[in-house]
Amino acid sequence: VLLLGDSLIYGHGVEEPETVAAFLRSERDVGAYNMGRQGAALFDEYVFLRTFLPELEPRSVVLFVFLNDFDDLEVYRTAEQIATMPEIDRLDYAAIRKWAGDLHERRPSALRQWLTRRPSLRLLRSAAKELRSLALTTPAWAADFPADPPFLAPLLDPDRRARLGTYYTRILGDLAERCRSRGIELSVVYLGAGSDPQSYQPAQELAVDLVRAAAVESGSPFFDSREALSGCDECFLPRDGHFTPVGHRRLARFVAETVLVRETGAP
Repeated sequence: VLLLGDSLIYGHGVEEPETVAAFLRSERDVGAYNMGRQGAALFDEYVFLRTFLPELEPRSVVLFVFLNDFDDLEVYRTAEQIATMPEIDRLDYAAIRKWAGDLHERRPSALRQWLTRRPSLRLLRSAAKELRSLALTTPAWAADFPADPPFLAPLLDPDRRARLGTYYTRILGDLAERCRSRGIELSVVYLGAGSDPQSYQPAQELAVDLVRAAAVESGSPFFDSREALSGCDECFLPRDGHFTPVGHRRLARFVAETVLVRETGAP
């Protein structure tokens, strides 16, 4: 199974053996590959899958959607790009695969590698990256925001929400068709904002409705994981909002006992 998502799936704040993919492997005997990326939105996930699907050939793909993905999408893409979706038919994915395959030939010099391994320089570089990506890698609900924090704006604005709904419907439809042509099942899982399913309820319901409709239109099964994480304060890092190892383990159980059971028909 190939997992697509943002920093929640990537495992921000925990070690790799404590991620949902690792728990699927170690406790559920599922071969799981984690393609989650910090700050990823549906655009990134689409490009990742289009680029590497021929190489990886998973039996199933699980795409996780979170409440701030819609805002992240508007960070990466202009309104025109969201409306026209050039990533479907105007990117050369063969060239992207070749570029990725040639990365080893573009390795930095020995001196540069030595410098980047120095602890003080690594610390400075990490701090700079964290400052640049803080808005994209830290779930916004973890801080003290007003009732309607900025990252909810795309969902609460009817025009922007409609544009995003069209984007999700077309992109998920294209991904689902490409997966089906290879005998791969694509499933969509919604991740709630913290241990309280009622957090930002109006926006969450709009998000769930949007993603569910797009999944149904694409013929992909849709799952809502909010109740599985309900009341589990220990599932989330304090004042951060990303999953703890407990949260990753619980999500792995949810995936194994709902998404993957449906796909395999196993008891």
